[in-house]
Amino acid sequence: TRALRAQPDHQPGLAQLAHLYSESNDVRAAEALYQRALALEPRDGDTSVLYATMLAGERQFDKALAILAAARRLDPKHEEVAEALEDVRREKRGHDKEKKKPAALSSGREELERRRRLRSRLAMSK
Repeated sequence: TRALRAQPDHQPGLAQLAHLYSESNDVRAAEALYQRALALEPRDGDTSVLYATMLAGERQFDKALAILAAARRLDPKHEEVAEALEDVRREKRGHDKEKKKPAALSSGREELERRRRLRSRLAMSK
């Protein structure tokens, strides 16, 4: 945060702070910071992956897919963006299937495990 006080538009600092807010489940603050970071550096595929992963964890799949598709257009060779795009597509398909099941079949444990997998993937991409 010291870097951001000195330079409020320091893109790496904004992205890092957004990730910290995301990890502490402050999605609203994280989203605002991710948006600022990407407005400053739209070609930052890593930040796009982090932002989209957070959104997917919140089941905002369409928004996550739109962010990753835009990142893919800007940098078609960014492997993590391509992988995240496939991961979020898979998560969305799984979620759509779950919505068709009776509510009693879904469990909070499945949701926690899904979030852990996304966070683990996120940590490995850094």
